[in-house]
Amino acid sequence: MWKPALALFFLLVSPVLAHAQFAVETTDQNGVLNPIDFSYRYYLDEMNRFPDRIGLICGSAYELDKTGDHSDAVGFFTECAKRGSPQSMLSLANIYENGVMAPADLDRSAFWVKQAADMGWAPGEYYYGLALIRGRGVKIDRVAGEAWLRRAAAHGDKDAAAYLAGGGDKAATE
Repeated sequence: MWKPALALFFLLVSPVLAHAQFAVETTDQNGVLNPIDFSYRYYLDEMNRFPDRIGLICGSAYELDKTGDHSDAVGFFTECAKRGSPQSMLSLANIYENGVMAPADLDRSAFWVKQAADMGWAPGEYYYGLALIRGRGVKIDRVAGEAWLRRAAAHGDKDAAAYLAGGGDKAATE
């Protein structure tokens, strides 16, 4: 459900991230992390040093997830989401909705979508509106769902605008 917005974001940052490697952390005799080792700890340090680059740094979690390292990806996405990355919030929502590591958890998925929506990020608003309309992890509330879709459309989300223009779920799934 969240894939189109995430795919576009990560398509834009993937060429920059292609060099990333997630290896076991090794240190030299002085305890210095190998400079070619781009481990999770390296990225945590980068998040602390460059909080304004959180979106780009957190794109590396997407690489982890796509290579099958879902457990580390969830940890990375969670840290990024806690630091305010709406893309990471939707990535977590997607993992929980699809039951990537465990049975699907729609409540947890809806929680993360709501966090992205509350930030005023149009894809988060759109997907939270759909969750409310469809009852995916939340109680069905069509009025509130349409209000979130109107917000998303006002923030430029074309899928939300198409849904509101009469396409309904058919437009939302194309």
